[in-house]
Amino acid sequence: MVLPVRIPDWLIEGDGWHVARGAVLQMWLTFSEESRYHLPPPGVVELRATATPLSPWPGAELGRHPTRLDADGACIYWDAPSPVAEVVSVRGGLEGHTMDAPEGFPMAAGVVRRVRDLWGGWSEGEVASAVVVGEDVDVSRPPPTHVVTPGVIPGRDDRGSWSGALVDLEVL
Repeated sequence: MVLPVRIPDWLIEGDGWHVARGAVLQMWLTFSEESRYHLPPPGVVELRATATPLSPWPGAELGRHPTRLDADGACIYWDAPSPVAEVVSVRGGLEGHTMDAPEGFPMAAGVVRRVRDLWGGWSEGEVASAVVVGEDVDVSRPPPTHVVTPGVIPGRDDRGSWSGALVDLEVL
């Protein structure tokens, strides 16, 4: 199964991830339903999965229900809007990260088959905007920083701020 997965900028920059075609990544996958956003997330996917309720844990979103989605070999975490324990069809976005998950929750491993940089969305000091998905690249990396002249605020790229990568991940 190949899934579109957003890899946030903080993971690439802060954790030094090498997000390139052919790379093998291991991470937790988190699902957010499309209806939660006023703008659709990049790489919207429709999943048919078996939903299994999980025990409450400190990282769960308040007022939502920790749920495990199993879809064609991919194990995905979801803070569902209501309790669910059956086969479901859901539509939304996937994010890969290494921050936290319920204890014992399995990470997904996969091979990156496609990489595109993401621009826009939300960055500190900006109004939320639609995410622009860039062209295919070999490796996702932060854009080079411009030399900053004291007292002059640097301009943004026309696409907005770089916000990470969208990868097509073939789940192993």
